[in-house]
Amino acid sequence: MLIRSRFLCFFFVAFSALNASGIRVSFGKHAKFEAEIAQTSSELERGLMQRKSLAPGKGMLFVFPDSQNRAFWMKNTLIALDMIFLDDQKRVVGIIENAVPWSLERRQIEAPSRFVLEINAGQVKKSGIRIGSIARWKLP
Repeated sequence: MLIRSRFLCFFFVAFSALNASGIRVSFGKHAKFEAEIAQTSSELERGLMQRKSLAPGKGMLFVFPDSQNRAFWMKNTLIALDMIFLDDQKRVVGIIENAVPWSLERRQIEAPSRFVLEINAGQVKKSGIRIGSIARWKLP
């Protein structure tokens, strides 16, 4: 029972740290981002809306319960973003670069994704991220 309690306590602390601090997402040696996690329905809906800035090397990782075609818009989003769509294996299946702030245009790719990483516009090109790149993440 003590082992189980310790495991549950460790799991709770690790999960809390994951949500509060976010995670490190990397694509090889040179592309590394500290990402907040959006996974509840309200977090997924709000995303980076109303943010006046996003520090260099920061982002938001959207974690969906399943893999399907995803569409985003930039309504109430004040900063230009790059969007990286990833499948269940964390492989990049699509990229949208320089999504224009305040736009109601639906931004989507033609492949199912389970995760989407939003970062500052221009970072995809600067970091060399491309279709087929593999993302890795772990607790901070």
